[in-house]
Amino acid sequence: MPADHDGDAERHPTPTADDLTGAQVGSIAFSSVLRLLADNATTLVPTTVQRRRGTAGRTRATVEMRRILNELMDRAITADLGEGATWPELAAALGVDPEIAVLRYAHLDWQHLDDDAHATWAQYHRSCPEQLHDFCPSDPAVAARQLDTWYEHHADPRDPAPAPTRAVTAGL
Repeated sequence: MPADHDGDAERHPTPTADDLTGAQVGSIAFSSVLRLLADNATTLVPTTVQRRRGTAGRTRATVEMRRILNELMDRAITADLGEGATWPELAAALGVDPEIAVLRYAHLDWQHLDDDAHATWAQYHRSCPEQLHDFCPSDPAVAARQLDTWYEHHADPRDPAPAPTRAVTAGL
């Protein structure tokens, strides 16, 4: 476990769900799916895995990753809207006209839930891609702490500026 860097834990106490905004919950939800995507991609690297996947195993694994990537896109849009992105900005990022962006993605605008972290998380929780593996905690603060632990094991040790203790929750 990394050492505490300059009192990070004291400056950034671990939040509870009641401490979070909808935008912060969006960051947690986005990062949770990104973690899943990273883990799935990592498991595909060894060639020995391909034999165990059977016929068309790479294709099935890629389809699953695309499903996760689609969920990541939805969560990115919701999180960006929650942090103040405008439809024209999102449309530019998506490479579409603003009217098309609104038509396709308006259902992902949950800004009205920003004052209720539990309601925001409930929306994300419904589409959690890890329901089958029971890695979808019902509390966003628990998910954030799980991400802190995961990141501690995946941070680049060559980084000249080591990640702060609780790198995920410290940024909320």
